[in-house]
Amino acid sequence: MFFYVLTAAVRIAWEPFLKEFNVDLFLAGHVHVYERTLPVYDNVVYNDYEDRSVYVNPSAPVHVTIGTAGAAIVDLWEIEPDWLAFRQRSYGFGYMDVHNATALTMHFVCNAASGISDTFTIIKE
Repeated sequence: MFFYVLTAAVRIAWEPFLKEFNVDLFLAGHVHVYERTLPVYDNVVYNDYEDRSVYVNPSAPVHVTIGTAGAAIVDLWEIEPDWLAFRQRSYGFGYMDVHNATALTMHFVCNAASGISDTFTIIKE
């Protein structure tokens, strides 16, 4: 419950700015897990893509939490909300390929799996 209250406070404070300035990707850490959302605003999914690894012209930010280095992995998640695209409880790191001014691909590399466990692309047309 603590994490939900903490993230709700952050969401309420920052989300209007992300929407106003057309932010497509929001990267965060601290919570020790890897998690990626669908485009979401005010807990409402704005684009529910059939292929959840490619977002074309998302109308709300995609949120990525990469807090998987250092401290113990958090395993306190009780729910899987509608806006969840991918979640993994393991150590790892992320990296991004910026293809051009309108497309990027982000990867999460899981230490335990010795390879990429999540990949997604955002394209603006």
